[in-house]
Amino acid sequence: MGSTFWYWHRNKIMAITFAAIGLVAFILSYVFFGLRYGFGYLVSSPFTIINILINLVILLMLLITNIQNDNRAFNAITMLVFLVVWDMIVSWLPGGLGLYGVFGSSPLLLTLGIFLLLSTVGTAVLGVCSFVFLFRYRLGRASFERLMLFFRLFAAVLTVELVLEVVTIVLYAGFEPFSFTFYVLSNLSIASTGVACLFTLRRLRV
Repeated sequence: MGSTFWYWHRNKIMAITFAAIGLVAFILSYVFFGLRYGFGYLVSSPFTIINILINLVILLMLLITNIQNDNRAFNAITMLVFLVVWDMIVSWLPGGLGLYGVFGSSPLLLTLGIFLLLSTVGTAVLGVCSFVFLFRYRLGRASFERLMLFFRLFAAVLTVELVLEVVTIVLYAGFEPFSFTFYVLSNLSIASTGVACLFTLRRLRV
């Protein structure tokens, strides 16, 4: 009985589990950020407030639609892919993490920066491909296998990018416990949510 229940509901259970981890990690990341820099700083910029709220709404949407077996989870996945690709691009801009600064540093950071940039480009390209194939799949113009292939590649390259980002930031800006915890939790949220999307797609397979 237990094995039968797991067989039929494993994708839903795993999707909910990883979506919940992603949501909790996201909330905790900004708690640590607020403890380090002050919660007033988080609400001092309209852009920061909007960014946090959009992320929170999408993460909640992914979790709730999986709990309710709602097909609108497709919309949450679409928005998440777009948001991840956008955040990857913004992280290189002066107004973002300013990762471009690593190119003027030591040879080690330069090497890490090159690999980080390549993984960011790869994430963006695979994210766009996943975005396109998701729409094509919903229109019945792409196979589920092809869709999952691109999403698996997207999740794999994204994970590499997230790990490289944390390592590069620590080496570039130095180790600071609260900041380090923020980046780890923030990237854990993204990675966990990416895994949740894979299980959600398997649950929604038509």
